[in-house]
Amino acid sequence: MHLARELMATQKPPALHSAADVAALITPLLFGDELEAVWIIGVDAGGHPIETTCVALGTANAVAVLPKDVFSVLLRVGATAGFLVHTHPFGEAHASPADLLALRQLVAVGDLIGIPISDMVVVAPDGYCSALEQWMERAEIDELAQAVP
Repeated sequence: MHLARELMATQKPPALHSAADVAALITPLLFGDELEAVWIIGVDAGGHPIETTCVALGTANAVAVLPKDVFSVLLRVGATAGFLVHTHPFGEAHASPADLLALRQLVAVGDLIGIPISDMVVVAPDGYCSALEQWMERAEIDELAQAVP
């Protein structure tokens, strides 16, 4: 965790705008991890990372994250938004239903306190995905299914 701060202190990383940007920043820091984890990347108003911290460490196939652990970091560093990173060290780069539920809850808390969660990027050996995009696609499918008589 301190390695992430040291890396970020030596050079200002580019602004984060997408899941690809987040994956490019964080993937080198995750090499060799064998446990699922949740990281938070706090960003400033320009989208530049100001803090990268692991907020939850789990088992080989599960992790639980609490809103207080995520938002205490973002509040402490004065972040204007945050990107979540969830690792699947032995799985696929795809958000599970539990991942999407956690994302929904954290987005709701962020909206309530004024520090939005911009995305949850799921990182796995086979790549990465945007859980936010996956959630939106699922919501669109649910809406279409309800519209069909």
